[in-house]
Amino acid sequence: MERKSIIKTLFAVVSLALLASAFTSCKAKKEAKKEDTQEQTALPKEQPGVDGVLKNMAGLDGCKWMIELANGDKLQPTNLAAFDITLVDGKKVFVDYVVQTGVMSTCMAGKVVKIVAIKER
Repeated sequence: MERKSIIKTLFAVVSLALLASAFTSCKAKKEAKKEDTQEQTALPKEQPGVDGVLKNMAGLDGCKWMIELANGDKLQPTNLAAFDITLVDGKKVFVDYVVQTGVMSTCMAGKVVKIVAIKER
């Protein structure tokens, strides 16, 4: 009788340990995935955005308007048409954005981003 009781207790302890391990693993993966999918620009509240220049890249296959940052990085905005801004090649802008990881682009010339705010400099 004692042996069955010990086996049942041991089985219960092992099952609980495996279950607890699975839940903690899933939570860590969800948090890591959340961080990966939305990398927001780190901007002080008093600054309206990072410096950029509008670039008409329609000459490249699959490309349209891009924003080139002062450090040379290129951004492919997915929602530029949602903003009331006249698109002119070379126009200087301030832009706040969130990087969209896991999003495919036919242009492949920069980071795919969702614009949070944009205005002329």
